[in-house]
This record gives sequence, C-alpha cells and structure tokens, in this order.
Amino acid sequence: EISEAVMSCPQRERVFSQLLVRMQIDLVHYQHLIGHPPSLTYISRALGIPSVMSLHDYYAVCTHFNLIGYKGTYCNIPNLPRVTCDVCLNASDSVAPGSQARRRAFFGGALRQVDVLHANTAGVAALFKAIYPSIFTADSVRVFGVPMPLNGVAAAPEPRAASHGPLKVAILGNFTKNKGAEDIVHALNQMRGDNV
Repeated sequence: EISEAVMSCPQRERVFSQLLVRMQIDLVHYQHLIGHPPSLTYISRALGIPSVMSLHDYYAVCTHFNLIGYKGTYCNIPNLPRVTCDVCLNASDSVAPGSQARRRAFFGGALRQVDVLHANTAGVAALFKAIYPSIFTADSVRVFGVPMPLNGVAAAPEPRAASHGPLKVAILGNFTKNKGAEDIVHALNQMRGDNV
C-alpha cells in the first residue's frame, strides 16, 4: 500500500502494464484506488483496454473517503467553499494548503481515462458531479444500484417459522467505526443476556 499523497508510481505502473498485457486482460474494473496510485487508469487507457470504475466511496473526492471531517461529522463538501477542504485536511492530517486542489486535479485526469463510471445511487453521482462538473456530464456516469422501491418503503418480508434455538446473526462487510461497528457492539452488549 502507498501513501494517499502519491498520485503516480512508475514501478507500479510498469508492473500493472506488464500484467495487463501478459494476462491478455479485456476489461479493467477499478473497485476503488485506496492504496494504489490513480495513474493506473492512464495505463489501461494507453493499452486500449476498456475500464469501469465503481464510485461506491468518495476516495476520488478526498482521502477521507467517507467524507467525515476533522470534527468527526459529515463534511457536506458539495455545499461548502472549496477552501474548507484545506482547513479540514490541515487540522486532521497537517496537509499543506492547496493539496486538495492538486489531488482533485490529478484525480480529474485519472477519472477521464475511465470508460464507464458506475455509481450505486443518484446521490453518489450527484456528489461527484458537484465536485467534478466538467467530467461528470449527463452521459459519463451510470447509476446501477440495488433496486429500491420508488416510495422508499419495502414490502414486509414473509414471516419465518419461529426457531426454538438462539437467534443466529451474521455481520457482513467492513466492521469499522465509519460503517457502524461501535453501534453494533453497543447493541450486542445490551443483548448479552438474550438468546442470541
């Protein structure tokens, strides 16, 4: 893994290029670029290999990919002046003023190299369009998310037969603070004596 400040890495670019050619890759899907230089999108473009990038987090917008600012709350950056990022990143990471603008300029170029930008929701697409208005035109991003009911209310599931054993719970995904891990731990502590 490399620092978020590194936008290009000739060694990784060379190895990535060699792998794409040797493995005869037909399509590259960038899930996200955390831990990788965004310059990799230039490599697939230069080799003529189509690419897709999923915009399921906001790493291309900020190194704080969940948009939680230095105060521990959602930063709401689309509705604040751009200089707010300098203040936040300086307070949280001692980043020099202007660093966010340089990072976004580089990421803007990297995003232009991708053939299809995929967002899970219209809200994610709208936030990217607010940050990168020249890149995110009407046809540049596709929204394909989990099907949701139009009125926001899902039909109640069919009741299952009651089990006489303990309730079995599976927690899937990234078990971190920004994904709600503290809340789940708190709930599980409250249910310590329950048949779970």
